[in-house]
Amino acid sequence: MIRYKLMGDNDIENPISSLLKTREISGEELQTFFQVGQESLIDPYKLNNMLEACQTVHSNLGKKIFTLVDCDTDGFTSAAMLVNFLETELKQEVDYYVHSDKTHGLQPEVMDKIISGGYELVYFADAGSNDVEQCKELSERGIKVVILDHHESCENPYAIVVNNQLSEKYSNKAFSGAGIVWKFICAYCSAYPQEVRDCANDYLDLLALGNVADAMDMRSNETRYLILQGFKNVRNTFFKAMCTANAYSMGNKVTPMSVAWYVAPTINAVCRFGEIDDKRELFASMLDRNAAVMVPSDKRGAKGQDELLVERVVRHSKNVKKHQDDAVKLAQTAIDKMIEEQGLLKHKLLFVKVDEKMVKPEIAGLLANKLASKYQQPTLVGRVVDGNRIAGSGRNFGYSPVESFRETLLETGLVEFAQGHASAFGFAISEDKVDKLIEKMDELWENMNFTQEYPVDFELDMSEVDSDKAYRFVMMLGEVCEKGLWGNGLSEPYVVFKNVKVGAFEATLLSPNKKPTLKIEKPYCTFMKFGSNQDEANQFAPSFTQSKTLDIIGTVNLNNYNNKITPQLFIKAYDMREDWNF
Repeated sequence: MIRYKLMGDNDIENPISSLLKTREISGEELQTFFQVGQESLIDPYKLNNMLEACQTVHSNLGKKIFTLVDCDTDGFTSAAMLVNFLETELKQEVDYYVHSDKTHGLQPEVMDKIISGGYELVYFADAGSNDVEQCKELSERGIKVVILDHHESCENPYAIVVNNQLSEKYSNKAFSGAGIVWKFICAYCSAYPQEVRDCANDYLDLLALGNVADAMDMRSNETRYLILQGFKNVRNTFFKAMCTANAYSMGNKVTPMSVAWYVAPTINAVCRFGEIDDKRELFASMLDRNAAVMVPSDKRGAKGQDELLVERVVRHSKNVKKHQDDAVKLAQTAIDKMIEEQGLLKHKLLFVKVDEKMVKPEIAGLLANKLASKYQQPTLVGRVVDGNRIAGSGRNFGYSPVESFRETLLETGLVEFAQGHASAFGFAISEDKVDKLIEKMDELWENMNFTQEYPVDFELDMSEVDSDKAYRFVMMLGEVCEKGLWGNGLSEPYVVFKNVKVGAFEATLLSPNKKPTLKIEKPYCTFMKFGSNQDEANQFAPSFTQSKTLDIIGTVNLNNYNNKITPQLFIKAYDMREDWNF
């Protein structure tokens, strides 16, 4: 039976204000939420050390410059913005380094590269704030260090650190590394207007991509405004090519939601699962200097032909994403069998010990997320390292009653570390403490119900609500949902339709041999369930004397076909009851 909790006041006459209030948006913000403008922008000089960063760059023009490309989408976009600005606008030559694996910050190989390369000025975008000892060594060698970052960190006296988390006067803490780089570009252009044009808006698309990929809170007016502005005009050659390649899946719209689903995961797949050449080429394709570069095509049937670098990169990146997804599916099949054979679901904590042949370390986090979602249990996936330690990834499932899985583990005192976010983190534990941890979680979570409970914004009982009123509600909510604003802090709204009567011929199965989709047509809304099958479709109204009554949970959108707009609800779950019509 589906479980849900009504989160707000269920005002179906005023659904927009209702759902925004549930997301802690009220008062004046309620009136201006969809009209946010330049007034939301915060002065870049409210970021600590911003003026010093600009002056340091200006006084070191012409010197040997290096930057690090941190290994995720925000790291790639941050570094690309910085390199493009320095090269295109300031006419500087910049060398960069891409991590060979999904590590972050100033690893030993990065330090070796900087020191041996004789660099005089180094930038770290979306990284470096906590690398105090490494910055100290660089400073002692006379190397200037400028850090443009957003991660929570300690003070670093050996670098010029521009970081919103360390800046009391800068109120927007929901701003990624790409956002801080953009603010640096704004500040530099305003500091030296006679030497450089005001070009910051040229980089808004990469700012938007980085912030969406890093799941910044969309309730921040500044962040939301800049993301929406960036997606209005995608200029970067790579980003534009990715949107073109995924146009059908994205509904030909570049929105926070479509980018989060179809662009950012591909870049992250290359960072996580790609070879070093894949990573280097992807970053290179983000640079202005390579926008028109031609390379030999390796596309089937194109031997001896050339193609744009960005075309090859997009194709390779999508292939890497597919190989990653295939590896996750293969590993999950084996682990599902292991879970059943070993009876792992009898405990509140799903602890899965694997070997590297079964699960590559690069996909442990993805796999933990899949398992947590499927089994609705907090999950740890780890492998033995260093003889008697198990290290890996932890993930909690959506809408879990456990507020911070990571903190709960730390409070037991049994894990060596749990580093990251509340519901997604890396961990390590001594192998001889695993059983104790599982027992402890059974005790702590004994009375917790891990059956998924959907947070629902609206509930319509169709035995009480007339079809016209339901139609108006779905259309109003659908218009907002079409904006694709949903993300961190602005969760996509769930709607429950209760007592939906489904009679003969109202349910059909579309594309049964390709992508089977269950379609239920009612006057006020069309209900769609993807990934259905013939057996499921056969359950609906098999005769004229029998109908079904459904309680349905889903998300709303609008379907525009041949200029006819139809409200839809994508089904997430439903309960069914039989009715006999005599």
